[in-house]
Amino acid sequence: MTMLSLEIRNQIQSMINLKKAELNPTSQERKKLASIVDYVSTVIFNSVPQKNLKINFITPQGSTGLKDTALRNSSDIDLFIGLDPSILPDLKQKSKSYLRNKIRELFKDMIISWLIPVFNNAGLQNPVMKYAEHPYVSAIYQNVKLDIVFCFDISDEFLFQRGPLTAVDRSPHHTRYVLEHLLDEQKDEVRVLKYLFQKLHCYGDKSAVGRSGFIGYLAELFIIKYKTVLNFMEHFEDLENIILFLSPKNPNVVNPYANLNIKQIRKQYFPNDFLIIIDPTDFHRNVGSSVSIRAYRVVKHAFKSFLEQPSMEFFKFKPLPDIRNCHQSFPISNFFYLEWQTTDYAHYTKFRDKIYSLLEKLIKQAENELTLEARFEDVIGELIFDANQGDYVLALFTSTPEISKEYLRIGPEIEAEEHVARFREKHPKSYIENGYWVTKKTRKFTHFEDFLNWFQSKNKIKYLSLIKMGKATDNEISPLAAQSMGNLAVNVLPFELDEKRKEKKKIRQNYRHNYKK
Repeated sequence: MTMLSLEIRNQIQSMINLKKAELNPTSQERKKLASIVDYVSTVIFNSVPQKNLKINFITPQGSTGLKDTALRNSSDIDLFIGLDPSILPDLKQKSKSYLRNKIRELFKDMIISWLIPVFNNAGLQNPVMKYAEHPYVSAIYQNVKLDIVFCFDISDEFLFQRGPLTAVDRSPHHTRYVLEHLLDEQKDEVRVLKYLFQKLHCYGDKSAVGRSGFIGYLAELFIIKYKTVLNFMEHFEDLENIILFLSPKNPNVVNPYANLNIKQIRKQYFPNDFLIIIDPTDFHRNVGSSVSIRAYRVVKHAFKSFLEQPSMEFFKFKPLPDIRNCHQSFPISNFFYLEWQTTDYAHYTKFRDKIYSLLEKLIKQAENELTLEARFEDVIGELIFDANQGDYVLALFTSTPEISKEYLRIGPEIEAEEHVARFREKHPKSYIENGYWVTKKTRKFTHFEDFLNWFQSKNKIKYLSLIKMGKATDNEISPLAAQSMGNLAVNVLPFELDEKRKEKKKIRQNYRHNYKK
């Protein structure tokens, strides 16, 4: 926790207050959004095609909805159609997988046969079906983007006992929790915090740093817990060592993690998560699971630097850096990229996740020969994308873009007679060096660019067409490619390279140890 003097705290709070005035939506903006919600809701209610289709509510969720924590000119609307669970017969007797498929087909049918035709007749522009976990409708009305989403109106008890029927079923519960716990005067604090996550490029599932960053619901929970942005900044670095458990929505819930330390909780309940922020409406869910450690590190560094030297410059939004003119510690000849364009529609998170999986495989093959000797060192990558245009760019760094033609294949220790016999039989030209039997091997690749070209040709992603594979020293680079490499250089490498080298050294030491007699 960072401790500040009263004078510095007052200085910082005055900066935050100035930013609040810029971020608060205007009354005209609020009225426009409210009129759109009223119009579209009326269109839906007046066109319900079946008497047995029971709709319990149509309300705007998210920050532009009832919570009213949206930033100025951030006017997308998430309109939720709350269906009564009674439309699903034998709900308690069916498995989750059965219900998931049944619900997907139900939503798809209603969108195609009901909502899209009705929206076309009502003047909404380009209503189309899109997919996340389940299908939903995206459209434009009065230059405002709308996502119309089906969910089920489940009770607190249902959520507590069984969990949601769809992932978005939690959203109305989140809204009610925020409305009950967030003071009106704290909504501007939420706006500032969300803006800071955005300006640091560490926000949402389109985060430029890490697979995903901080989300709006998290920002609201942080302000509910810490009251102000300043107080949250001071406590931010504590997040990696604590379990954040806010007062639960369900009064029957006790903290199931109270007597466990964070290592136990990570291992037993959330093995793949870095931050542990328990959803107060569903304690089985970790809201912090979406936050990449990369996003956390960038925000941590930025907050710490700001608290040490407060300045209004910190609040200015800056685009991602361009590799060709950003200040960073490595030659630009160490940076490469792969750029794709979608050839068919799929939700951007699907392509995002496929590329991150590809990156894991690429790093594993790039850094090691088949015998685990070092190949290209310190390979690190990061993805940025433009979901609207369907452009995806994977930036890559290696500290050794060119390596020797030969490498030393290290075999067993000279005392490990059984291993030695097999090694010498396989490698007749082997010899002893520093207590080990070794041999020289010829590499398949000596230039990272050649490896990259081979790798991408063997690992194509369906519906992604490779536009260009290149490097930072190319004469012509697309703006997105230049930003992807700049983002990698400025927002990832400074926080990750040393840690990666330590981990790699440990892995190789263990490998050598396991090869002893």
